[in-house]
Amino acid sequence: MDPNTGEVAAPTEAELLRAKVLELERELKKIATARVTRSETQGKLALALSKAQGAMENAAKDANNPFYGSKYADLASVWGAIRKPLSDNELAIFHTVLECSSQKVSVETRLHHSSDEWCATVVSLPITAISKDREKVVVVTAQHIGAALTYGRRYGIQLVTGNAPRDDDDGN
Repeated sequence: MDPNTGEVAAPTEAELLRAKVLELERELKKIATARVTRSETQGKLALALSKAQGAMENAAKDANNPFYGSKYADLASVWGAIRKPLSDNELAIFHTVLECSSQKVSVETRLHHSSDEWCATVVSLPITAISKDREKVVVVTAQHIGAALTYGRRYGIQLVTGNAPRDDDDGN
């Protein structure tokens, strides 16, 4: 408020962007969901997964996120940690894109055992398109959608295998 006139100043573009980011974060809490489905029986799958998990290393946080100034385990690192233990125990991962729009993607990740037992999770994520300098909202591009699909695949794999990155700090 202007102390001389009593008028309220219009918000700056940066203030509007911060408000939009907060709104998107609130929406993310509502939209970013994961649900699990599974085959009628689970015994052989559970045994194979427990053997695979015993042989898995945690994914290495070897990628840099310049947007947040942090390190994370990218999809290749997650795959590197789980591929052989899954294969050695007759387990395979399948991904299916269930929804893909300029607002949201949903990816199903299915862990399938050679016995035909399986479990699957669906990860739904909103698409956010904010400039690298975090100063403005930009048009959603194929790169934004691809990034959200990659996040969905990575999170789905970690959910169905129980693999977490080394030094996981998502709770911070």
